[in-house]
Amino acid sequence: MPAFRPNVNYPKETIGGMTMNCKISFQYPRDMGIDEELMKEKGFGTIVCGHVGIKSLFSHTEMIHFYKKTKDGLTLISRFWLGELIKNKYLKKQFITEKTSYGMAEHCCIEYRRLAEVLPKLYETYGKENEFVKY
Repeated sequence: MPAFRPNVNYPKETIGGMTMNCKISFQYPRDMGIDEELMKEKGFGTIVCGHVGIKSLFSHTEMIHFYKKTKDGLTLISRFWLGELIKNKYLKKQFITEKTSYGMAEHCCIEYRRLAEVLPKLYETYGKENEFVKY
């Protein structure tokens, strides 16, 4: 059984002061143009990517999170193509603004800071001996 399968999550997210019911359709990295073997050669481990949207409406953004092993643990490198999936130029201009861009950056800072606090404790408790925790 593979460690990952495409799936859909429906998180409630606050970005730029707006709370929305989102839909994240996680994809295999290869389906988003990522050469997984090349990434492994470059020292990257897990790659999480998908299409982000507003639940029941439309997908608007592509995202990729690259996890790279370092001497101190992991570095997370995230990329977002805001509005990439919106083909209507008028709708894209209304949706992708300076406010939503800054809101996305702020959202990531908050979320990743929380991860930095929680993940080491979870790994200490569950990860060291867990056969499913593989980098």
